[in-house]
Parts: sequence; C-alpha cells; structure tokens
Amino acid sequence: MATTRKVFIVDSDTRYRAMLEDHLDSLTDTAVFPFYSAEECINVLDSEPDVVIVDMYLESRFRPVMDGLDLLKHIKLNYPQIDVVVMSSDDSIAAAQEVGAHQPFDFVLKTESNLVRFSSILLIIFRHKALEDNVQMYKNSFHLVALFIGICLLSAGCAIVF
Repeated sequence: MATTRKVFIVDSDTRYRAMLEDHLDSLTDTAVFPFYSAEECINVLDSEPDVVIVDMYLESRFRPVMDGLDLLKHIKLNYPQIDVVVMSSDDSIAAAQEVGAHQPFDFVLKTESNLVRFSSILLIIFRHKALEDNVQMYKNSFHLVALFIGICLLSAGCAIVF
C-alpha cells in the first residue's frame, strides 16, 4: 500500500498556484494543499507535509510580509525533515545564489513549461523518502531480531557479553 504524500504549494499568484495544483493532483498518492501566504502555511506545518513548494516572492495580507525565503529559513530551522522547492520568475544569478545559500531541495524557474519538472522533482523526493522509510523499517526489524535472540540466549542460560 502506497503512502499518500502531502505537498504544500505556497504562491500568492492564484493563477499559477491553481495551474501547478492541477498538474500535481495528477500524481498518484499525492495530496496537494494550496496556500496564498507563508503565514497561512506556517500555521499548518505541524501536519508535516513531505514537500513545500514556495514562490520566492509572495504578496500577503499580513504586515510585515513574510516572503518565500523567510518561509524556507523557518522550515529549515524548525522542520528539517520537510523538503522545500523554491520557485521564482526571477531568472537572475543573484536570485539563484540568494536561494541556494539556504539549501532548498531545488530552485525552479516559474514558467508553464517547467510544470513537468515539478513532477520529476517530487518523484525524486518521494523515492528518497520511501528509501529512508525502508531503512528505518529494516533498522527496527534488526533491533527486534537482536532482542529476540538475546531473550532466547538468556532463557537458555547463556551469558551475553557486550
């Protein structure tokens, strides 16, 4: 049974957000949640999405305005297990360097032709998370087997030396 992965899209551009949401909704086992502002997203980060896709520049009804970089910094500091993909229509090297300094999973230019790239990025993230889940499951299984062997040896009267 596949795990449903949660993706948050944070973008004040309602047209692009809706277009990206429609595109990502087509991915199986993915639940997409749209947000207009970083502040709205922060209020529900405790639900631990797998990925947050955020626009670098956000408009907001809140003052002062929290932009996409502020949200990226907040997530990296408080929720390091959440992968963040930053998008922007600013294709300057300075913008890429500014975003890259905060180590998002990826930085994508915000164009209609890049919608497929978002799908590819999410599939990579989901595969990585599935591998991490499997590694954890095997570690847990190994510890249970070791515990079982230890109990069997103790009940048989064997001494265990560590």
